[in-house]
Amino acid sequence: MLNIIRRIGFLTGFSKPVQGIVIGLCAGAIALVLGMFQFAADLELYTVDLRYKLRPPIKTLPALGYIDFDDASLRLFGPWPWPRLRHTVLVNTLHFYNARAAAFDVFFVEREPTVFYPSVLKKFLSGSSGSKNENEFLRVLDDSFRNYDEEFAEAMTKYGNIYLSYYTIRASEGADSKSNGIVRPNAPNTGLDLLKKTFLPIPKGLNSGALYADIHIDAPLEEFITAAKGVGYAEPVLDSDSIVRHYTLLRRYDNYMTYPVVLKMLSNIMDFKLSEIEVAPGEHIMLKNALQYGTDMRQDVKIPIYQRFQMPLNWAGAFHETYTHIPYELMSYFYAVIRAKQIASGYTGGSYTELYDEIYSYLMEDTLISEDNGRGIAAEITSALLISKYIDRSMKEPEIYRQLKPYINEDTIGRVYAVVTASLQIEKELKENRGGSDPAANIKESSYAPQIAEALKNMKWYYSKNRLKEAYPYYFPNAATLIKQGQPGTFSPIDMEGMIFMTGLAGTGTIDLNPTPYEPAAPMVSFHLNAINSILTGQFLHSAPTAYNHAVTIALSILTAIVGVLTGVIITSALTAAAAAAYTFLTYKLWIMKGYRIDLVIPLTGMALAYITVLVTQFVRMFLERKKVRSIFGQMVSPAVLKTMEENPDSFTLTGQRKAAAVFFSSLNGMDEAIRKVSPQELPALLSIYLSPNSDIIMNYGGYIDKYEGHVIMADFGVPIDDELAAVKCAFSAIEQRLDCAAFKYYAEAAYGLSVSVSIGFNYGYVSAGNMGSEEKFQYTVMGDPVNVAARLMAANSIYNSDYAITGEDTVPVISEFVHLRLLDRLLLKGKTKPLTIYECIGWKPEAYLKLHSGKPLPPYFKDLWIKAPAAKIIGYVHLWERIYNKTAHPLAKTIWDFFNECRSVAEPLLYKKMAEDFYKKISGNGSTWHEMMALAGAPTENDLTASRYFGEALKLYWERRWDEAIEVFVKKVLQYAPNDAPARSFINRIESYKENPPPEHWQGEFIQTKK
Repeated sequence: MLNIIRRIGFLTGFSKPVQGIVIGLCAGAIALVLGMFQFAADLELYTVDLRYKLRPPIKTLPALGYIDFDDASLRLFGPWPWPRLRHTVLVNTLHFYNARAAAFDVFFVEREPTVFYPSVLKKFLSGSSGSKNENEFLRVLDDSFRNYDEEFAEAMTKYGNIYLSYYTIRASEGADSKSNGIVRPNAPNTGLDLLKKTFLPIPKGLNSGALYADIHIDAPLEEFITAAKGVGYAEPVLDSDSIVRHYTLLRRYDNYMTYPVVLKMLSNIMDFKLSEIEVAPGEHIMLKNALQYGTDMRQDVKIPIYQRFQMPLNWAGAFHETYTHIPYELMSYFYAVIRAKQIASGYTGGSYTELYDEIYSYLMEDTLISEDNGRGIAAEITSALLISKYIDRSMKEPEIYRQLKPYINEDTIGRVYAVVTASLQIEKELKENRGGSDPAANIKESSYAPQIAEALKNMKWYYSKNRLKEAYPYYFPNAATLIKQGQPGTFSPIDMEGMIFMTGLAGTGTIDLNPTPYEPAAPMVSFHLNAINSILTGQFLHSAPTAYNHAVTIALSILTAIVGVLTGVIITSALTAAAAAAYTFLTYKLWIMKGYRIDLVIPLTGMALAYITVLVTQFVRMFLERKKVRSIFGQMVSPAVLKTMEENPDSFTLTGQRKAAAVFFSSLNGMDEAIRKVSPQELPALLSIYLSPNSDIIMNYGGYIDKYEGHVIMADFGVPIDDELAAVKCAFSAIEQRLDCAAFKYYAEAAYGLSVSVSIGFNYGYVSAGNMGSEEKFQYTVMGDPVNVAARLMAANSIYNSDYAITGEDTVPVISEFVHLRLLDRLLLKGKTKPLTIYECIGWKPEAYLKLHSGKPLPPYFKDLWIKAPAAKIIGYVHLWERIYNKTAHPLAKTIWDFFNECRSVAEPLLYKKMAEDFYKKISGNGSTWHEMMALAGAPTENDLTASRYFGEALKLYWERRWDEAIEVFVKKVLQYAPNDAPARSFINRIESYKENPPPEHWQGEFIQTKK
């Protein structure tokens, strides 16, 4: 495609910007065509869900909550549907505690049969109900029959703030609500005619075809419609991917316009008239002169809508993580306490058993709570009443305990007694203070402080409502613990005052579940409460017009294409990524700050298509240049470094760049002996077994193999790729090389009788990095003083016979948080005039190692390393992994040790190769376990750290010329914890020499390096 465009441009004399415009227009047009397919729409909706999840929490009103018909309630009260008695209990409880309003997201379309309670009649006939005249018998007989529908309607009427939902069946798309002129019949006696009187006329000029149409309504019972404050529909409309993201504010049935239960509820809370709402299809629905929630101010509220009268729903979060959740079981418990108090307050006798039985039998008759809770409430309220009466008769506490002990345990007596006495004092202070000091301020501290605090809270509330009589007897259970905004919180029944509730099914497996942007299956009662919160807080979402989204797509596509034809791959990629990121960020910020939803997928698709198109023109050239770079550097750098070099071939010219880098040198000691003992034919193989694993380790940490000089390795970290952890990775590679070198030492001894060691030095600083040489032949390398210092530090190992890598004071600040360092000496390097403080790198810090290697697999070079290991090195690995296991006690180390132990007797190379391949495959998937083990293997032991501290003490004594004290610390402390510490022995020998030939007076502790 691009070649064709270029030819056209060449033939017609088009400039590069014009070519970019043509490419951008084509890419944008293709993106817009793709946007017409359903998969693109679904992908856009997926990004909308991500925006929901990634944004900060929105404001939610504390007064909003759910009453959940949850799993615990369903287990206690039985499977759904419940008898209407349960809903009567709920309404009465809401009424008692002055809840602002509540709506049911369940349907009441069928009548329930009258229920006969034989226990009422049996109680009368047993004689415990008093007189047995005919009138009384008829009254008791009437009480034995319960009409739950009448009780529910009566409760709703008394409360006056209950809203009901009705069930609808939508017409299929393209059909009207009459379904070819015939509305689907409704079941008889559903109250539909009564419900129709609440519907709205369709405004003149409104295209009713834009409204979702319903062909059937299951209305609540007529008496319920009359008793409720209002009724509305409840079903959600799903998006194309079956997720609920919108709230339909208006629908159509027959020739009427209908509204949801939420809008009816809000018309009373916000005091606006549904008949006066202004409708602008595809723009807004206006609630005229509505009362702003929580204030006395009025305003017109514009709710943005789509063509189908759907409000974008501003979900606050997942169901259980937002708003207050009150299980129905708890509401029934609150009601049980109310009824128990009412029974007790009317009791005039003095028998504990009689009152207890009456309360308990009532609670269990309607199964208001579990049996255990029923016994608890009956015991507590009965005790509270009797204690109140005993106190009125001036009975002392011990006597009260004696009176109640036969019936309840002392703990219950103590708790109820504490609450009752405190409540009586609170009552007295409330009546006396009338706004003075805090009631109960003088109540003595008690072990029942939480119960007393709850009593104080309740007493204040009842007193403020002039309802103290309803609180009697004065006993209040503990505040409940329930979910508030996703976190456990305390909740008293009086906290319901002024709250707005949605009530519905929330149990697992109930039918009222649908996916939302936050979760795959959420109770749809949350659908309504989030709509209420959106409207009351004014946190509306808006969608950009289609024309705007199309214009943005074309503009971004053209901009990407123009940049692409005018610049190279790197700049194009960077600018395209930056533009895509900026556009994504802009859409996110507009979403979280203003609630604006702008298309993301199609504009980014246009940019991607334009980017891909212009990228093709540079592919061949880039491929050839990368091939050249790969041939030069493939064996010298890690894949990550090589990739950067391939992508930036123009940067590797005969010019130097100033870069911060770590320079590494290592040398194999004992080569003079090796040259004498090892034949010229075998010497390269010996060196390869040393150089290969160490080079692999260097490249695994992002290092660049600068050069080999026989048995010396020079490597650079931080070039050519800048790396702020260059020095750390260099130090880590030195530590890890030391582990494999231990196996190499065993190999050299076993195979050739050689005693070898490795000297390592590294340094960090600014170097000149670039291609050094001629145009025909050059090499990428580094130059500068840090390079010379690193080489001198490697040579310094011979002074101390150190088994660790040595580094200088310039490197310490950038690696000290990652590795353990031991202060070693003040060394005047060969050719220098100022001493350098030097350190040994004695191991990494395990947590730093794990952080650097988090999520990384087992390094792949171990496969070749183990497969190609000669027999003698297998012996070395046996000793190495035995030592690591003894140090770490890690099970993986034991597994590896056992493997090499098993292989030491395998004489056939091919068999060993197969065993090594299978073993690597077996453990290669355990990257995290491998790094856990290596974190311990490369860390110093406690003895090492202790020896390091004492080494520092001895060194300070040495610098102060306190020779004998320094020797004593080296011998009795350092060597005690590290018997093989070669630097300590070197210092002892040096001090003995200084005792005979002291250094000059101006000596500051420096030691002069005489050899490179």
